[in-house]
Amino acid sequence: MRLMRCLLMVFAVLLLAGSVQAETLATPATNNAVAPGNGASLTGVWEGTVLFASVRAELVQEPEMVNDQAYPFTGVVTMSSGSDKAVYHVFGFVNDEAVAGMHPPSGAQFMGSLFSPNELRGTITLKSGQQITLTATRKPATP
Repeated sequence: MRLMRCLLMVFAVLLLAGSVQAETLATPATNNAVAPGNGASLTGVWEGTVLFASVRAELVQEPEMVNDQAYPFTGVVTMSSGSDKAVYHVFGFVNDEAVAGMHPPSGAQFMGSLFSPNELRGTITLKSGQQITLTATRKPATP
């Protein structure tokens, strides 16, 4: 538990430092991005494609901000290509300017923005430094 708190604090610092960098990855919040403080939330099922794999992320955003700076989120990301499937447990933070997430065991990180309540855009950076662009759309909730 102590390790997780340390990781969360380190990640919060990275998020805040990365907010400026997010402007180079996506349109700033004042140009069509949706600010989570204005009612948008990451909670839901998101789908997109990365290279030849389909990506499905089931995310849950917490309702309370951490240090009045960002909302934490957790989730499960499943990448599928043919019969191959990989599952990643991720966590991150979202604020009015950026969405930042990571999978600590692999070193993969995500930095992007909500462009509408149903569209998330950003870049995945692998431990090797390789960057992959991702656009994901929120799937409608099933009754």
